[in-house]
This record gives sequence, C-alpha cells and structure tokens, in this order.
Amino acid sequence: MKKIKLAVIFLGFAVLSTPVFADDSADSASAPAAPEVRSVSGIISELDFVGSKVTINVNETQITFSVSEKTKIFRGPKAIGFVDLAENDPLTVEYFESEPLVFQAVAISDNNLDLGDDTNT
Repeated sequence: MKKIKLAVIFLGFAVLSTPVFADDSADSASAPAAPEVRSVSGIISELDFVGSKVTINVNETQITFSVSEKTKIFRGPKAIGFVDLAENDPLTVEYFESEPLVFQAVAISDNNLDLGDDTNT
C-alpha cells in the first residue's frame, strides 16, 4: 500500500511539474503586419525641438513627422543630431504611418551637403 501511495504522489508531482506551453499559432496568425515604410522629399518649413517634430513642404503640402531617439539622421554619410537640422534644408524622410495621419520618421537624410561636417564626431 505504501508503494502505491508513493507511486501516486510521484505521478501527481510529475504531472503538476510538467510545463504547459500556450499555442501561439492563433496569435501569430492575427499579429499585425509590419508597417509599410515610405519615402518623401521636401524642404524643412518648421522644426519643433521640444515636441521632436519636423515639418516639410512637399509640392505645396506640409507634412509633419515625429522624430524619436530611434530615428537615424544623416547629412551625406555622417550621422548628425536632430538639432543639426535647419529650416530650408532639403530632406528625404523615410517614415511609416503609426496611426491614421500620424507619421513616424525612421530615417532622415539632410541633403544640404553645402553645410559640410559641423558636428564634433
């Protein structure tokens, strides 16, 4: 009788200690697709350093982009900071629409190469 109790306890412990894994197949099927990254070129009309936004004119239309710490910003091959951008600089912005009519900049290329390298890198 002791052997049976011991076997039942051992079996119960084995069942309770077996890891249970969730079925991720339903979650992966409903996971949202990666946002589509687009590109647009224009001239800086406004810089908001406090709100981390840059507005550019594209064919007489203004588009505002949010700039995050993940946004890569370049002038030619050199990485620069957001504060190195200036109004009237020509830019190319790679972005995605994070919400309807809310644009998040992924990468910014400042095409004003006449400014040279004024960063301390």
